Amino acid sequence: YGTVRDNLTMGIPHADDEHIVRAADLAGVADFVNRHPLGFDMPVGEHGSMLSGGQRQAVALARALVQDAPILLLDEPTGSMDNSSEEHIKRELAGVIGGKTLVLITHRASLLDLVDRIIVVDTGRVVADGPKEEVLARLRQGVAIRGHTARALEASAIAEPDWLWPRDPPIRFRKNVPDSWLRITIDEGRNRQVR
Repeated sequence: YGTVRDNLTMGIPHADDEHIVRAADLAGVADFVNRHPLGFDMPVGEHGSMLSGGQRQAVALARALVQDAPILLLDEPTGSMDNSSEEHIKRELAGVIGGKTLVLITHRASLLDLVDRIIVVDTGRVVADGPKEEVLARLRQGVAIRGHTARALEASAIAEPDWLWPRDPPIRFRKNVPDSWLRITIDEGRNRQVR
């Protein structure tokens, strides 16, 4: 409920216009707010019903950025965004996370550009932990990690070609060992193979 401004400053009564506008620019909120006649006074509707999924995520990210906190915890920050919005967020975050701690929870391999260390969690257990390049190399080589085969983990931690099909229905990836085919299992049970 409320306006975009209300949602950006929720719980942050000391936020000034400069911080709000900067966070809105960084998170991509300014893109849709500037096109609306009411600007930051644009209504968002109950539970953000007047915004798209990507716009709701942008508002939530901007709210986190308004505070300029030393630690950012982002859980799938671009999950509902299109590729161009995600690229914008990546570029902007890369410019502001210097000197900050970023904890990023994601299934999107493209966001790994923002991190230095990767922790892979499989069914609630840490199965890989280390510098980004080292963990990625071990996953790509199929090295067993703490009793798990990296090829099984690669699907959830690495492979995510967003360009294959839209996200609905959810897609799970599995890498076949003998060749380079990528098996994509869609929830309705249809299987497709793509090179």
